[in-house]
Amino acid sequence: MYDLRLGDDGDLPQQLSLTGGDALVRQRIARRCGTHAGEVLTDRRAGLPFAEWIAGRARPEVIADRVRLELGTAPGVATVLRCSATFDRAARRTTIQAEAQIASGQVVAIRLTDAADGNSAAALGLVYGGATVAAWYPITPSTSVPEAGALQSTPGTPL
Repeated sequence: MYDLRLGDDGDLPQQLSLTGGDALVRQRIARRCGTHAGEVLTDRRAGLPFAEWIAGRARPEVIADRVRLELGTAPGVATVLRCSATFDRAARRTTIQAEAQIASGQVVAIRLTDAADGNSAAALGLVYGGATVAAWYPITPSTSVPEAGALQSTPGTPL
């Protein structure tokens, strides 16, 4: 199985190429771990709820369980060997460390750190300030503001 090779930033590089084998599994793990909950339009349940974690509404063991589940369902991952999470309330930073064994038998080390950025902080302010409607022009540097705000709202209710 093959897929387009993504750059380190998760975007398509200038020079397109294919990836397969262990590199493809590693790429899938990185994309799965870098996807925020609600970001996938076709499945709002997909992804990790980083915004909720940054808001301090989850215990580290709950975060680790969710990451373990997300990694365990990634194509090519045979088993998740270990997974732990810490949350630094002062820095509003979630750090996740995990190891997964992929189908070829190799062990992949995963380290994720997600901290609140300016746009996420703005979204939290909108939600906690009582905003119910947001309109944005897509694909601008501030597009992540309404996306982060949508992550904070309860599914089925307006922002």
